[in-house]
Amino acid sequence: MNAVVGLSLPRAENKTFAGLALGETLAAKNVSARCAILVIDLRSGDIVEIRDDETTAAADGSGPADVNVEHRRIVGITGNTITLDASVKHWMTTANYARVIKVNPCRNATIQGASIEFVEPPDSDRINTFQSSLAWKCQYLSCSVPNEDAYGTRGRAFELSRCFECDVIDCWSGPAKYTGSGEGYGLAFVRSTNCTATRFTTAGNRHGVSFIGATDCSVRDLRGVGWTNNLVDFHGQREIGC
Repeated sequence: MNAVVGLSLPRAENKTFAGLALGETLAAKNVSARCAILVIDLRSGDIVEIRDDETTAAADGSGPADVNVEHRRIVGITGNTITLDASVKHWMTTANYARVIKVNPCRNATIQGASIEFVEPPDSDRINTFQSSLAWKCQYLSCSVPNEDAYGTRGRAFELSRCFECDVIDCWSGPAKYTGSGEGYGLAFVRSTNCTATRFTTAGNRHGVSFIGATDCSVRDLRGVGWTNNLVDFHGQREIGC
């Protein structure tokens, strides 16, 4: 299914369509008005999750976590053939119910300048402080979990779970109060794809940064001190390209 969109320039003789807010928007983006006809494929651009049901229990007997999960964008559909923006990295089989699932992610959201303090003891369950799930092109910008209060959290300071092309920029996590198994991580990429962290600072965390079943995720300019296990952890859940 296609949509046809026509673009028009203001008329030179009488400046019809002049004076609209659109003119200010074009100027702010340093873009000139133009005449054009656009044909837009309405079936492309969707975000899909590609996965099967294989778990770490089947892979190495260690537990029930999913190991083959990644996210891509549809760039075209022809008949029964879906073309994605990049190759699928994990090896999946129909025997393990490999499938493509269209998702409806949170898009283009930003949390900026937030800092979290805790005013009561944490629950026994791990609750992550900043967590995004099924997000696309979202970001945390200059956020922090100082852990300077009396209580702290059992969870991770930052987690991107099943996200696509999301960013963590200029964020930091202070010394965790709890650093037992699964607790007190600085940042975790969990079954996310093409996500990045830039200038992340971690102090006193169990793992500074952990890649858990992630695909093509990366950290740039990582700064860390006083970690209890690892500054960077690859969690053994078939991380690829990180």
